[in-house]
Amino acid sequence: MKKLIQLATIFLLLLPTILFGQDQSIKPITEINVHSLGPQKLGNLPSVIIPPNNPQNSQKIQLGCI
Repeated sequence: MKKLIQLATIFLLLLPTILFGQDQSIKPITEINVHSLGPQKLGNLPSVIIPPNNPQNSQKIQLGCI
């Protein structure tokens, strides 16, 4: 009886993997339209707060740019 309960528990734990593991509708990140992830989905962002004890300079700005 104990082994039957163990087997049933293992089966129930594996059931979602069996049912949903073969889903091919999920696109890899390389195939996702970049516009679906872009700033138009984010809306307006708040302005950057620059702490007075850590002022911004051109090197820091260039470091953040690609």
